Amino acid sequence: MKFINKTLNQVQGRGLVDTFLNSRWDNVARRYSNIDYSTEPNHPFKLSLRNPLRQLLLREQNSYCCYCMRLINANSTTFEHVVAKSRSTITQTTLDQYSNYPIIRNSVCLQSIFDNARVKLNTPPYPLEIAYENLTASCNGKFLPDGVSVQTCNCKRQDNFILPLFYISTIQSEIVYRNGGLIESLNNSYDASINTLRLNHNTLQKVRQVWYHISVENIGNIENADTELKRNVILTTNLISLPSTRRNQLIGDFKTETFWNVLLQYKWFYDYYKRTYPIVNR
Repeated sequence: MKFINKTLNQVQGRGLVDTFLNSRWDNVARRYSNIDYSTEPNHPFKLSLRNPLRQLLLREQNSYCCYCMRLINANSTTFEHVVAKSRSTITQTTLDQYSNYPIIRNSVCLQSIFDNARVKLNTPPYPLEIAYENLTASCNGKFLPDGVSVQTCNCKRQDNFILPLFYISTIQSEIVYRNGGLIESLNNSYDASINTLRLNHNTLQKVRQVWYHISVENIGNIENADTELKRNVILTTNLISLPSTRRNQLIGDFKTETFWNVLLQYKWFYDYYKRTYPIVNR
Protein backbone atom coordinates (compact mmCIF):
# COMPACT_ATOMS: atom_id res chain seq x y z
CA MET A 1 0.00 0.00 0.00
CA LYS A 2 1.18 3.52 -0.76
CA PHE A 3 0.49 7.00 0.53
CA ILE A 4 -1.62 9.04 -1.90
CA ASN A 5 -0.64 12.70 -1.78
CA LYS A 6 -3.78 14.49 -2.92
CA THR A 7 -2.15 17.93 -2.67
CA LEU A 8 -0.09 17.27 -5.81
CA ASN A 9 -3.13 17.34 -8.10
CA GLN A 10 -5.51 19.25 -5.85
CA VAL A 11 -5.72 22.34 -8.05
CA GLN A 12 -6.65 20.24 -11.08
CA GLY A 13 -9.04 18.02 -9.12
CA ARG A 14 -10.83 20.94 -7.54
CA GLY A 15 -10.98 22.68 -10.90
CA LEU A 16 -12.88 19.73 -12.38
CA VAL A 17 -15.37 19.69 -9.53
CA ASP A 18 -15.79 23.49 -9.49
CA THR A 19 -16.55 23.52 -13.22
CA PHE A 20 -19.15 20.80 -12.69
CA LEU A 21 -20.78 22.59 -9.74
CA ASN A 22 -20.90 25.89 -11.63
CA SER A 23 -22.61 24.14 -14.53
CA ARG A 24 -25.23 22.69 -12.20
CA TRP A 25 -26.22 25.98 -10.51
CA ASP A 26 -29.60 27.29 -11.66
CA ASN A 27 -29.83 31.07 -11.25
CA VAL A 28 -33.59 31.05 -11.74
CA ALA A 29 -34.43 28.21 -9.37
CA ARG A 30 -31.65 29.29 -6.99
CA ARG A 31 -30.37 25.80 -6.39
CA TYR A 32 -27.95 23.11 -7.51
CA SER A 33 -29.42 20.22 -9.48
CA ASN A 34 -28.12 16.67 -9.99
CA ILE A 35 -24.74 17.16 -8.29
CA ASP A 36 -24.70 13.69 -6.77
CA TYR A 37 -22.54 10.73 -7.77
CA SER A 38 -24.41 8.52 -10.21
CA THR A 39 -23.78 5.73 -12.70
CA GLU A 40 -27.01 6.37 -14.59
CA PRO A 41 -26.23 6.73 -18.34
CA ASN A 42 -27.64 10.24 -18.80
CA HIS A 43 -26.80 11.67 -15.39
CA PRO A 44 -24.70 14.87 -15.48
CA PHE A 45 -21.98 13.35 -13.28
CA LYS A 46 -21.47 10.42 -15.60
CA LEU A 47 -21.65 12.57 -18.73
CA SER A 48 -19.21 15.30 -17.75
CA LEU A 49 -17.25 14.61 -14.55
CA ARG A 50 -16.73 10.87 -14.16
CA ASN A 51 -14.17 10.29 -16.92
CA PRO A 52 -11.92 13.32 -16.19
CA LEU A 53 -11.89 12.46 -12.49
CA ARG A 54 -11.18 8.81 -13.16
CA GLN A 55 -8.24 9.62 -15.43
CA LEU A 56 -6.81 11.98 -12.83
CA LEU A 57 -7.13 9.41 -10.05
CA LEU A 58 -5.54 6.68 -12.14
CA ARG A 59 -2.65 8.92 -13.06
CA GLU A 60 -1.90 10.01 -9.51
CA GLN A 61 -2.02 6.39 -8.31
CA ASN A 62 0.10 5.11 -11.20
CA SER A 63 -2.90 2.93 -12.12
CA TYR A 64 -2.73 0.91 -8.89
CA CYS A 65 -5.73 0.10 -6.71
CA CYS A 66 -5.63 2.27 -3.59
CA TYR A 67 -6.01 -0.83 -1.42
CA CYS A 68 -4.61 -4.05 -2.88
CA MET A 69 -2.08 -2.52 -5.34
CA ARG A 70 -3.60 -4.23 -8.34
CA LEU A 71 -3.06 -2.66 -11.75
CA ILE A 72 -6.35 -1.16 -12.92
CA ASN A 73 -7.58 0.71 -15.95
CA ALA A 74 -10.61 2.71 -17.00
CA ASN A 75 -12.67 -0.46 -17.43
CA SER A 76 -11.83 -2.00 -14.06
CA THR A 77 -11.81 1.13 -11.90
CA THR A 78 -14.41 1.86 -9.25
CA PHE A 79 -14.62 5.14 -7.36
CA GLU A 80 -13.85 4.71 -3.69
CA HIS A 81 -15.48 7.30 -1.46
CA VAL A 82 -13.24 7.68 1.57
CA VAL A 83 -16.21 8.95 3.54
CA ALA A 84 -18.92 6.59 2.35
CA LYS A 85 -21.64 8.18 0.23
CA SER A 86 -24.72 6.50 1.75
CA ARG A 87 -27.12 9.35 2.52
CA SER A 88 -29.11 7.20 4.92
CA THR A 89 -26.18 6.63 7.30
CA ILE A 90 -23.64 9.42 6.77
CA THR A 91 -24.09 12.29 9.22
CA GLN A 92 -21.85 15.09 10.46
CA THR A 93 -20.87 12.78 13.31
CA THR A 94 -19.63 10.25 10.76
CA LEU A 95 -17.74 12.92 8.84
CA ASP A 96 -16.14 14.11 12.08
CA GLN A 97 -14.56 10.67 12.47
CA TYR A 98 -12.21 11.73 9.69
CA SER A 99 -11.22 15.01 11.32
CA ASN A 100 -7.67 13.76 11.94
CA TYR A 101 -7.10 13.79 8.19
CA PRO A 102 -6.65 17.40 7.00
CA ILE A 103 -7.31 16.51 3.37
CA ILE A 104 -10.84 15.45 4.41
CA ARG A 105 -11.41 17.93 7.24
CA ASN A 106 -10.63 20.97 5.11
CA SER A 107 -12.20 19.89 1.84
CA VAL A 108 -15.27 17.70 2.30
CA CYS A 109 -18.75 18.42 3.61
CA LEU A 110 -22.09 16.64 3.69
CA GLN A 111 -23.87 16.42 0.35
CA SER A 112 -26.99 17.93 1.90
CA ILE A 113 -25.26 21.28 2.43
CA PHE A 114 -25.13 21.77 -1.35
CA ASP A 115 -28.42 20.02 -2.05
CA ASN A 116 -30.24 22.40 0.32
CA ALA A 117 -28.37 25.56 -0.64
CA ARG A 118 -30.41 28.47 -1.98
CA VAL A 119 -27.38 30.62 -2.71
CA LYS A 120 -24.35 29.63 -4.74
CA LEU A 121 -21.73 28.37 -2.31
CA ASN A 122 -18.03 29.12 -2.15
CA THR A 123 -15.64 26.18 -2.26
CA PRO A 124 -13.96 24.41 -0.53
CA PRO A 125 -15.51 22.41 1.05
CA TYR A 126 -17.08 20.20 -1.59
CA PRO A 127 -20.04 17.79 -1.37
CA LEU A 128 -18.66 14.41 -0.37
CA GLU A 129 -20.18 12.44 -3.24
CA ILE A 130 -18.07 14.28 -5.83
CA ALA A 131 -15.25 15.91 -3.81
CA TYR A 132 -11.88 15.16 -5.39
CA GLU A 133 -10.31 14.77 -1.93
CA ASN A 134 -12.92 12.16 -1.02
CA LEU A 135 -12.27 10.00 -4.09
CA THR A 136 -9.63 7.43 -4.93
CA ALA A 137 -9.46 4.67 -7.55
CA SER A 138 -10.08 1.10 -6.44
CA CYS A 139 -10.26 -2.21 -8.27
CA ASN A 140 -13.63 -3.92 -8.61
CA GLY A 141 -12.73 -6.64 -6.12
CA LYS A 142 -13.11 -9.51 -8.60
CA PHE A 143 -10.21 -11.81 -9.39
CA LEU A 144 -11.29 -13.76 -12.46
CA PRO A 145 -12.41 -12.20 -15.76
CA ASP A 146 -15.81 -13.85 -15.55
CA GLY A 147 -16.10 -13.47 -11.78
CA VAL A 148 -19.35 -12.09 -10.46
CA SER A 149 -18.60 -12.23 -6.75
CA VAL A 150 -16.96 -9.20 -5.15
CA GLN A 151 -14.18 -10.34 -2.83
CA THR A 152 -12.08 -7.36 -1.72
CA CYS A 153 -11.47 -3.61 -1.58
CA ASN A 154 -14.01 -0.84 -2.25
CA CYS A 155 -16.98 -2.95 -3.33
CA LYS A 156 -16.49 -5.33 -0.41
CA ARG A 157 -16.21 -2.49 2.08
CA GLN A 158 -19.48 -0.88 0.93
CA ASP A 159 -20.44 1.81 3.49
CA ASN A 160 -18.56 0.41 6.48
CA PHE A 161 -16.27 2.77 8.35
CA ILE A 162 -12.57 2.21 7.77
CA LEU A 163 -9.45 4.28 8.26
CA PRO A 164 -8.20 5.90 5.05
CA LEU A 165 -4.89 4.03 5.16
CA PHE A 166 -3.61 5.59 1.94
CA TYR A 167 -3.93 9.07 3.51
CA ILE A 168 -1.45 8.18 6.25
CA SER A 169 1.92 9.54 5.12
CA THR A 170 3.85 6.86 7.04
CA ILE A 171 1.69 3.94 5.94
CA GLN A 172 4.49 2.17 4.07
CA SER A 173 6.46 1.83 7.29
CA GLU A 174 3.44 0.89 9.40
CA ILE A 175 2.26 -2.15 7.48
CA VAL A 176 4.23 -5.10 6.14
CA TYR A 177 3.59 -7.88 3.66
CA ARG A 178 5.06 -11.11 4.99
CA ASN A 179 6.81 -13.65 2.78
CA GLY A 180 3.78 -15.91 3.11
CA GLY A 181 1.55 -13.23 1.61
CA LEU A 182 -0.06 -11.92 4.81
CA ILE A 183 -0.52 -8.16 5.24
CA GLU A 184 -0.17 -6.91 8.82
CA SER A 185 -0.17 -3.55 10.57
CA LEU A 186 2.82 -3.42 12.88
CA ASN A 187 0.92 -1.94 15.82
CA ASN A 188 -2.40 -3.68 15.07
CA SER A 189 -4.20 -0.33 14.79
CA TYR A 190 -5.19 -0.93 11.16
CA ASP A 191 -6.27 -4.55 11.46
CA ALA A 192 -9.99 -3.78 11.55
CA SER A 193 -9.77 -1.82 8.28
CA ILE A 194 -7.61 -4.52 6.67
CA ASN A 195 -10.20 -7.14 7.66
CA THR A 196 -13.14 -5.07 6.38
CA LEU A 197 -11.40 -4.72 3.01
CA ARG A 198 -10.48 -8.43 3.06
CA LEU A 199 -6.89 -7.65 2.11
CA ASN A 200 -5.89 -11.04 3.51
CA HIS A 201 -8.22 -12.87 1.16
CA ASN A 202 -6.79 -16.29 0.29
CA THR A 203 -6.22 -15.36 -3.36
CA LEU A 204 -4.35 -12.19 -2.40
CA GLN A 205 -2.14 -14.14 -0.02
CA LYS A 206 -1.37 -16.65 -2.77
CA VAL A 207 -0.50 -13.88 -5.23
CA ARG A 208 1.81 -12.14 -2.78
CA GLN A 209 3.48 -15.36 -1.70
CA VAL A 210 4.23 -16.27 -5.31
CA TRP A 211 5.68 -12.80 -5.92
CA TYR A 212 7.94 -13.15 -2.90
CA HIS A 213 9.46 -16.34 -4.29
CA ILE A 214 9.68 -15.40 -7.96
CA SER A 215 11.03 -11.89 -7.32
CA VAL A 216 14.51 -13.39 -7.66
CA GLU A 217 13.78 -13.76 -11.38
CA ASN A 218 14.26 -11.09 -14.02
CA ILE A 219 10.96 -9.24 -14.37
CA GLY A 220 11.16 -9.59 -18.15
CA ASN A 221 11.20 -13.39 -17.85
CA ILE A 222 8.11 -13.23 -15.67
CA GLU A 223 6.20 -10.89 -17.94
CA ASN A 224 7.10 -12.92 -21.02
CA ALA A 225 6.15 -16.33 -19.59
CA ASP A 226 3.48 -16.83 -22.26
CA THR A 227 3.29 -20.62 -22.17
CA GLU A 228 2.42 -23.05 -19.43
CA LEU A 229 5.86 -24.62 -19.79
CA LYS A 230 7.64 -21.31 -19.12
CA ARG A 231 5.41 -20.54 -16.17
CA ASN A 232 5.88 -24.01 -14.75
CA VAL A 233 9.68 -23.64 -14.89
CA ILE A 234 9.60 -20.31 -13.05
CA LEU A 235 7.27 -21.65 -10.38
CA THR A 236 8.90 -25.03 -9.77
CA THR A 237 12.36 -23.46 -9.65
CA ASN A 238 11.52 -20.72 -7.18
CA LEU A 239 8.86 -22.29 -4.97
CA ILE A 240 11.12 -25.22 -4.09
CA SER A 241 11.44 -24.23 -0.41
CA LEU A 242 7.70 -24.40 0.27
CA PRO A 243 6.01 -27.45 1.80
CA SER A 244 5.00 -29.80 -0.99
CA THR A 245 1.24 -29.42 -0.54
CA ARG A 246 1.39 -25.63 -0.69
CA ARG A 247 3.94 -25.67 -3.52
CA ASN A 248 1.86 -28.02 -5.67
CA GLN A 249 -1.27 -25.96 -5.04
CA LEU A 250 0.38 -22.71 -6.11
CA ILE A 251 2.03 -24.27 -9.16
CA GLY A 252 -1.24 -25.87 -10.20
CA ASP A 253 -3.04 -22.55 -10.00
CA PHE A 254 -0.53 -20.09 -11.37
CA LYS A 255 0.89 -22.07 -14.27
CA THR A 256 -2.48 -21.52 -15.96
CA GLU A 257 -2.89 -18.48 -18.16
CA THR A 258 -5.87 -17.18 -16.19
CA PHE A 259 -4.13 -17.11 -12.81
CA TRP A 260 -0.82 -15.94 -14.28
CA ASN A 261 -2.61 -12.94 -15.76
CA VAL A 262 -4.05 -12.18 -12.33
CA LEU A 263 -0.56 -12.48 -10.87
CA LEU A 264 0.84 -9.97 -13.37
CA GLN A 265 -1.76 -7.43 -12.33
CA TYR A 266 -0.06 -7.39 -8.93
CA LYS A 267 3.50 -6.85 -10.16
CA TRP A 268 3.88 -3.95 -7.70
CA PHE A 269 4.93 -6.67 -5.28
CA TYR A 270 7.93 -7.60 -7.40
CA ASP A 271 9.78 -4.45 -6.35
CA TYR A 272 8.30 -4.53 -2.85
CA TYR A 273 9.67 -7.98 -2.06
CA LYS A 274 13.04 -7.34 -3.70
CA ARG A 275 13.42 -4.20 -1.59
CA THR A 276 12.01 -5.50 1.69
CA TYR A 277 13.53 -8.98 1.60
CA PRO A 278 16.96 -8.66 -0.07
CA ILE A 279 17.79 -11.84 -1.93
CA VAL A 280 21.11 -12.25 -0.12
CA ASN A 281 19.23 -12.58 3.19
CA ARG A 282 16.70 -15.18 2.07
